[in-house]
Amino acid sequence: MKFANFLRCLFLSVGIVILIFWREQELNFYKTVIFIHQQKFDEYFKEQQNPTCPGLNESDWEIYKDLTTPNIPIVLAEERLKLTWKDMGLVTFTSKTHMREAIANCASIRAHPQLSSLPFTVFFSNDINETHSVQYQKECPHAKTEMFPFEQFPDSVKRLDHYRFKAIHHSMAFKNHKILLSFDSSILFNKNANFSDLIESSIKGNPTDVSLLTPANHNMFSTTHPKMYDCFPNIKPEYMLKVPQFQSGLILWIGSEMGWKAMKRFVECSLQPTCISPPGATIKCNIQRIYKNQRVFSGCHRFDQAAINLILYENSNHKPELYQRRSPWFKVSRKP
Repeated sequence: MKFANFLRCLFLSVGIVILIFWREQELNFYKTVIFIHQQKFDEYFKEQQNPTCPGLNESDWEIYKDLTTPNIPIVLAEERLKLTWKDMGLVTFTSKTHMREAIANCASIRAHPQLSSLPFTVFFSNDINETHSVQYQKECPHAKTEMFPFEQFPDSVKRLDHYRFKAIHHSMAFKNHKILLSFDSSILFNKNANFSDLIESSIKGNPTDVSLLTPANHNMFSTTHPKMYDCFPNIKPEYMLKVPQFQSGLILWIGSEMGWKAMKRFVECSLQPTCISPPGATIKCNIQRIYKNQRVFSGCHRFDQAAINLILYENSNHKPELYQRRSPWFKVSRKP
């Protein structure tokens, strides 16, 4: 009996020692993770020492890291040339005001033989109620709908007129696809559009792996707030006088290292205090001033549109002809 008790005490003691050991190992692991995390943020912070364009604080940096960490492997060079339209996902965002446009947009997708079979994610603004949601799902049953999680992001993202949310919802979808077609709900697709050719030509002709597909019909200079260049110190404003601006409402993303390089910068700019939205920037302006004299800033800032154009201008080594790809297969249809 005494020997049995001795063994029980021995095993219990050994068990306690093992538990203490593993607990210490677990704590050491978490300490290491926290240390590495802090080290990476410190490295980022040092790299972003630009007094005219503040970088991300630590909490926003954590959001940025989560948004720009893919859920699937990055497309490698040997796979890139083999991608087809079947590797593509679709994403859009809509609000109560744009519900009619969104329904028409979905109808054009359902009428397209390629797009109708692809995964389609629709983010709803927080003004969409159950009635709107049911109506949309009735008209667009194949779409995966979800409320955009504004509560998870800084207050600045909640200002819809600054368009910070666009890069974020693009990234949320891009994490799950090798190719992503992101578009505004006002885009209509021609049922004869050949996405096989579009993807092949974009991959072969555009090393940035991000293609803007619809022109804005004015240059970059007239609709880019002068203070935005503080966040793009390698670009002189006068360069933008002769560079066309393309719309951000229709973008083809390839999930390669280059595609993610652009997405990371797009998300970062959207979360930075003054990158996508410099002090004084507004969309409320006299639109005619954009076209009257494109050698001066019109007062009309194009937030996310200016950002993605500047990012790709940098990534292409100042060659907009690489990422600006006019296509006849799409049109914008605004519905009041």
